[in-house]
Amino acid sequence: MIPIDAITAALTSDGDTFDLPDGRTVRLRITPDDIDPFDEYGSFGKIGEIRRNDFSNRGERPARFDGNAEKLWAGQSHQVWWQPPADGPTRSSEGFAELRQLVTELLEFGMIVVTVEILNGTDAYGRPIAQSAESLSGIEPFPKPEYLAEVIGDLLISLNLTKENNS
Repeated sequence: MIPIDAITAALTSDGDTFDLPDGRTVRLRITPDDIDPFDEYGSFGKIGEIRRNDFSNRGERPARFDGNAEKLWAGQSHQVWWQPPADGPTRSSEGFAELRQLVTELLEFGMIVVTVEILNGTDAYGRPIAQSAESLSGIEPFPKPEYLAEVIGDLLISLNLTKENNS
């Protein structure tokens, strides 16, 4: 019997695999999520676009944003207005810099989907066949290793790949 902790320890990056004693393989997939975190979740605040070459706007703060809003760079050349959440940390409080950094990462990379697949055999082209899979979407980019391991463990349990069932 293989404990789930042993499997999660082996699955840390997209494409990582773990071979089970019964010949099946567990594979981790980390893919982009297509949701807009600023529309789906209020905890990140709101984003207002700054249109390039819009001389009527000149990058002025959107009317629905207050004096707490600031401009952020999304990638190398795209700038947006960010209105921090009203119930979030203030500029002077601990946690504000981390929230700003997370928002910048969300703007540049978006959220991710974590998928755990159980592979069994190969198709006519030699590619592995996914027998079953479980996913969790809406995960912030660059999750801490402990959190990623927790998500993977929960997905393995959902796949009935528990310590008792995976021998």
